[in-house]
Amino acid sequence: MCVSRRFDLSVTADAPAQARHLAHTELAEVLAPGPAAAEAVADVELLVSELVSNAVKTGAAPVTLGLDIHHDWLGLSVHDRDPGWPVMLDPDPADTHGRGLRIVQALTEAWGVEPASDGGKTVWVRVPLPGPAVRLDCTHRAAR
Repeated sequence: MCVSRRFDLSVTADAPAQARHLAHTELAEVLAPGPAAAEAVADVELLVSELVSNAVKTGAAPVTLGLDIHHDWLGLSVHDRDPGWPVMLDPDPADTHGRGLRIVQALTEAWGVEPASDGGKTVWVRVPLPGPAVRLDCTHRAAR
């Protein structure tokens, strides 16, 4: 594993933007620049926004963002203390909400929810990082 980070986020309207910034910064340090990396970062930022927004809506502080960057995939997790689990909705085309988990499903290799010992839950996703166009500089990162 190249990077494993945990960030506690405030349960405010700014939390999704803060989480996007944190994820972007971490990925920018280990992904080689290029179009494939830019696409991977954009996908991760969208996933972070969806998951953190859902956690903030529960108001069950604290919310913790986890990033685990491996050689060819990224693990992303969001923990909150709300006992309710996310539900995949089937919104009508005119609905303005309810597509978040469908986006998560479309952009990830796998995702799920695990109960936490504090009575809350952790929503996790696994995102493949594109092959040779994106190279992780794990040697440099680990030496820091």
